[in-house]
Amino acid sequence: MSDEEHKELADNLNSVKGKVALSNYDCPLMDKLYPKTKWTKILGAEKTIHSTKDIRQECIWLNYRIENDIEELL
Repeated sequence: MSDEEHKELADNLNSVKGKVALSNYDCPLMDKLYPKTKWTKILGAEKTIHSTKDIRQECIWLNYRIENDIEELL
């Protein structure tokens, strides 16, 4: 996705009234589009991308508190 497409998606997801979970690689743009005041970011393990030898870290952004869902299940 282009940065503009990410911004358009973020505009839509930031206005959703329901629960949203979004997966992507960690980067400054995502932190800007999904701020800590509204989103919880869960970091995955850093991994080497074999094709480029870059290190990337996948993340999940949640617009809800996962602890609340866990408590409901117990």
